[in-house]
This record gives sequence, structure tokens and C-alpha cells, in this order.
Amino acid sequence: MSRSLIRQFSRRIANSRIQNDGMESLTLLQIRNSGRYNASSITPSRSFVSLNDLAKLTPFGSSSKDTNPSSSSHKRQGDDGYTESVTLPFSRDHLFSIVSDVAAYEEFVPYCIQSRISSPEEASRYPQSSIKSNQASQDAEEFLAELTVGFGNLKEQYTSKVIVDREKGQVIAEAIPTPLFQHLRTSWTIQPLSPNKSKVDFEVHYAFSNPFYAAMAKAAMHKMASQMIGAFERRAVEHAS
Repeated sequence: MSRSLIRQFSRRIANSRIQNDGMESLTLLQIRNSGRYNASSITPSRSFVSLNDLAKLTPFGSSSKDTNPSSSSHKRQGDDGYTESVTLPFSRDHLFSIVSDVAAYEEFVPYCIQSRISSPEEASRYPQSSIKSNQASQDAEEFLAELTVGFGNLKEQYTSKVIVDREKGQVIAEAIPTPLFQHLRTSWTIQPLSPNKSKVDFEVHYAFSNPFYAAMAKAAMHKMASQMIGAFERRAVEHAS
């Protein structure tokens, strides 16, 4: 991507920031409507989780039930879900480097206060994860990610088992169950369309233990997910060479 195109893209994102209900918000829909992106359609359903407002925050991971047939194999009975696909003007390798750098999430992901990764040895202690090693490429990396998310005075911490599969262009995370939720699984899949264009598929499936938190997540997941994806887009612009 040329430097002039990067500057134009950066200005477009900066100019897309607006005030919404008294809160600063940059959503993927606003960027799309600016004419910069040729994005595929969004299928509502359920990364960095929380209490009250935290129940709707997670950068690894509503609206209505997920109706995307391609994601049904990852859902459990009772799960809610959210899926979204978008085409971005960056190479697959560049976008993959942003999504897979979990340790840096605290620097740019909304509401992520702290992100820490642990060794593959620690990750191997959680064989109950539905993420099967034989489903990943031979060179896929596996580790635990401990994320702390917060909003105001509210804060929540959870740990996910993460598989980073560069060959398949996938980053999949499944949270270790906590009293807050029974299940939380997110995935990013990046497919190259051309040297400087990629399709990004984002999925998150979850089941909260508390029905109140589940209702909160349903009401706000689309907006929160759009803000999160927008943060990854801006990060891609900032780190483009």
C-alpha cells in the first residue's frame, strides 16, 4: 500500500469519528457508509467480558441469534452469537500480525486494561477445551491469554486458550469457564483476496451464567463488536509500512 493511500485512509477514519448519545463512538458501519470499504453483509447473532456493562465487553468475543450456517458447528445449545465479515485494504499477513498479537491488546482494544500471555506448557493443562490441536496446522502456536477488561469502576478478568494458525489465517480463543459465563469462544479468519486486500470473518459465541448479563450483551453486542473491529482497523493503519 502506498504512503499516500495510507494517509488518505487515516484521514478517512479520523473524519468518521462522531458523537453518539453523548459517547464517542467509531463504528464499522460508519466507515462502510463513508464509501471506503466494500464490505460483505452482516449477519447479527453473538475479546477482549464483564459485570453490568462488562457483560457486553470482550475483545476475544449480542444481537439476535447467529444464522450463519458456516458457524453452526462451533455453537453449543443455548449459545448466543454474533458474526461479521468485512473486506479491508491490507494484506493477510499484515492483518494477521495485528490480530495475533494478543499481548498488545491492552494498547488499543477498547476496554482492555491488561493483556498477558503465558507459555504453551500452561495451555496444555487445559485439555477440556473444544479447540482440538489436530484441527490446527502443524506449526500453529498455542498459549493462554489472560485479559482484564473494565468500564468505569467495574473490572473483570478471564483466561482463554488461544490457537494462532498462520497457515489457515485463523486466531481462535476459547475462555476457561468462570462464574460469569459458561462458554465464550471467538475466532478471526483472514483470507487474502489480492496482495493488498483481505476478507476478515469475525465470530463470537457465548453463554452467560446470569440471564441478566446475557440480556445486556444481546442489547449492545453489535455496537461493541463494531467498536472493537474499528480499533483493529486503526491499528492496521498505524502499523502499515
